[in-house]
Amino acid sequence: MKLIIEPIEPDFDNIGFIKICNVIILDHNDKQLSCQKLWVKSVMNDIDSASNDCGMFLIMILMDAMKLSADIIVKGAISKDLIINLMEFQCAWEKWLPKIYKKVKIVADITFWEPMNDLDKYIVPFTGGVDSTFTVFENFSSPSYKRNIERCVFVHGFDIPLKYESQYKSYYNLASSTLDSLNIQLTSISTNFREISMVDWEHCFATALVGVLNIFKGVSAGCLIGSSRPYDNLYFPWGSNPVTDHLLSDKNFKVVHDGSGYTRTEKISFISDWVEGSKNLRVCWEGEYLNRNCGKCEKCLRTQVGFIATGNLIPKSFPKVDVVNLIVLLRLRNKPIYMAWVSLLKSPYLNENEKKIVFSIKKMLLINSLKNSKLIFLLRKLKSYYKLL
Repeated sequence: MKLIIEPIEPDFDNIGFIKICNVIILDHNDKQLSCQKLWVKSVMNDIDSASNDCGMFLIMILMDAMKLSADIIVKGAISKDLIINLMEFQCAWEKWLPKIYKKVKIVADITFWEPMNDLDKYIVPFTGGVDSTFTVFENFSSPSYKRNIERCVFVHGFDIPLKYESQYKSYYNLASSTLDSLNIQLTSISTNFREISMVDWEHCFATALVGVLNIFKGVSAGCLIGSSRPYDNLYFPWGSNPVTDHLLSDKNFKVVHDGSGYTRTEKISFISDWVEGSKNLRVCWEGEYLNRNCGKCEKCLRTQVGFIATGNLIPKSFPKVDVVNLIVLLRLRNKPIYMAWVSLLKSPYLNENEKKIVFSIKKMLLINSLKNSKLIFLLRKLKSYYKLL
């Protein structure tokens, strides 16, 4: 199979421009199976919209090609440094999930070695969550040895779907006021990537994010991606991690995995000193309204317990709920989330002052452990049964 990236002339309107490409999939006989438009819309006016560099689209769609086992043909220009890095990136994911992703070839009409730029300011993708809030505040608070932040970007079409425009605008305005307190500009970008991609979002969110942020290539040094896990508790495979994030870089756009030296609880402790950052925190993706926290979902509860575990008040961005009883009802989706709750039990403050919460967490973890054990037992029984047929 083949996947062709065919750039189209950018489309301009009164507030910015849209970079577009056709994503064409061919079968083994070169018969076209599908053709979809992938686009990224920016409100920026100082970006080189005429560039024929297709690196952003290649990064965004790479894992779809790997899932299809389809070699990539780019009808445009690609940096040789990026191709080299992406080939190594593929090696990691093929080792982690060999039944899902296969290493594919990358061929472009034009390949080039690009000179290193001397830019020193970075972009930070900002959602208002713990990780991005920490990355912004920690780099801002330590300017002497940290990276300079040029601006933050809030992408519409990722955690808030394109159809929820009013919810996106609502939180965009709140996030802008948060960053105004540090004199950092927030820029809006939108994309239809999630509407056309076939890849598990937990696997491809970093490639999607870095691809979109490549629209700033040439005006920024690169981007800082807030870490999901600390160095002493990494989990693979996961879309963003310190092993593969940097492999999405080229010489003119450096990707930095930022913050793995801290646990989530340590990050919460740090951002609690930023009044606007903690007051306007948004971590929820399961609630009815995606521009605010529901207070009851797993991530909302884990974040609230994180504030309690550091001796801080729960921010007003979370509605008041019965945290103790809601914790017991949680059913955890995967091992990383399970381990995140286990790590909360290490908090001295929690163990000394919030024994009811500690008991609820232990009870919830036990229930989830027993549930998973029963499921594994049943799956093994089924596997043995079908072998006998």
